Amino acid sequence: MFITTKAEFIWDGEKYVETHTEGYEYEGELELAFIGGRQSTTRHTTPGYGGSTGGVSFPTLEDLLGMDIGSIFSGMGFTDEEISDYDYMVPEYDPHFANLAFDEYTLDLESIGLKQEGFESQMETATNLYDLTKESQSADLYSVTQAGESKGYEAFGQESAALAGGLGGTRARRISRVGKEAIETGVETESDRIRRAGEQSKVQYESAIDESERAIDALEVSRQASLIDYEKTVSTLERDFETEFWDFIGFLDEKGIKYDD
Repeated sequence: MFITTKAEFIWDGEKYVETHTEGYEYEGELELAFIGGRQSTTRHTTPGYGGSTGGVSFPTLEDLLGMDIGSIFSGMGFTDEEISDYDYMVPEYDPHFANLAFDEYTLDLESIGLKQEGFESQMETATNLYDLTKESQSADLYSVTQAGESKGYEAFGQESAALAGGLGGTRARRISRVGKEAIETGVETESDRIRRAGEQSKVQYESAIDESERAIDALEVSRQASLIDYEKTVSTLERDFETEFWDFIGFLDEKGIKYDD
């Protein structure tokens, strides 16, 4: 006999569908309880609907949610005449609040999804901007290098002109060397500035991506928390209904109407 210890259901819009079941096969003796001077199995160790003990079929929570209540009473041995006077007291499961919980859960998922899309869009924009920045920096470095080379040729031309103008070779080369050093220093300084700007852009980009990824991770936590809240609400409603059903069975027992008579 299979003993159900945990069952989870989700309302699909028309009925509750079981999504998860936990339990174990029990082969030992059944623990019995006395109700109204009569020995019967307790509902906490029932074998599930369709199984029976002493001719009594005990409904599970799934049966209570998915089966016609008349069939359930019939399976337990009650006749229509026995419970006709108490038809108005027969508990019925009202899915209204479960539906509201599902609607709220759906809205939460939509809100979380929109937020995630926003963060993903920010990441995409940051990546595109960073790529453009890298391209611009590469172009700037190339321009600086080209400008340096151009000025180097200019310095070489000045050296040649100085020699042609009758200046001594040492003086002409000194003028050329000073000019070249100034050019190289200027090129190196500007290149370093561009590289530092590139490193700063990279740090800012990686920081923005990390922040967005953490925000998305937090949304996943919110999504799981919303699911837990929804399942908790539905489970509470179902268990309350199950308790109400068995309280009604106890009431019938007090009235001398016992199952499987």
